[in-house]
Amino acid sequence: MKVLRTFLSLLGIGTGADPAAKAVNIHASPRVLQTEPDHPVSFGCKVNWFAIRTTDSASVREVLGLDDPRPANWASGVAAAYEYSRREAEAATVFVSPAVRGWILVISVDLPYPADASLDYSEQELGRAFRHIFSNLASHFEEVQFFGTYRVVGFDAWARARHGRVERIFSFRDGEVLANEGPQSLEEAQLGFLDLGARTPEEATSFIYEADTSQNERSAESARSPIPDEQDTIDLAGLWSLDPTQLNKIEDAAGVGFVASLPHDRSRSEATEAQPFSASGVATGCE
Repeated sequence: MKVLRTFLSLLGIGTGADPAAKAVNIHASPRVLQTEPDHPVSFGCKVNWFAIRTTDSASVREVLGLDDPRPANWASGVAAAYEYSRREAEAATVFVSPAVRGWILVISVDLPYPADASLDYSEQELGRAFRHIFSNLASHFEEVQFFGTYRVVGFDAWARARHGRVERIFSFRDGEVLANEGPQSLEEAQLGFLDLGARTPEEATSFIYEADTSQNERSAESARSPIPDEQDTIDLAGLWSLDPTQLNKIEDAAGVGFVASLPHDRSRSEATEAQPFSASGVATGCE
């Protein structure tokens, strides 16, 4: 829990942390945003992002209820997305990218994530916020995906919804499964991820460590570890939509997205229920 408190304090969530420590990650003045069109910039470590199958950034802004949009190119937008923005716990700073290969990316260190099984109330609030945002996006766009990584606390998460129905939600942090819903996707199986089936988060946690112990006893060094890690999230993103660490290799036309604010009070609304599952060159934190 000490590691979790450190992570939450970085996000500015009420943990009783020393305000002076929190201030280390807060910039006194807004970042200067560049508006000259540039090509996609890679990211992917220590950050959360949505991948939305659309080229209509205005619709993304409307559905998310974003405020104060300001034009920003890839380089300055991604950099802004990596700045901790919970100065007064009022809004998250997000970068909405230009469309790339039919996808728009919404990037921020401050996006909520799946946390259904967390024992921490503040983290449960983040989980409810994620559910609201994800189901709202899923009801408006053909396909919506979510990914998150933060290696300091061993955090990895992914989720996918298609045609208005949530198919998969998974998250793991600090040695515990926080969410495990929906059947394992074909791409997860292709990558050799451990199939957790319909296990509850608590059962899934135990299953992961039992599999890890068994693998160690067999000295199966070539197999992918049952314990999720940053590379798992990035590899899956590459199969589901876009590998964010390889965006700089995509020769799309130069473009400009925008930086905006996602008010926390809107993201925490409980008005929208989750959809049922279907049956079938910039500092990016990777150093």
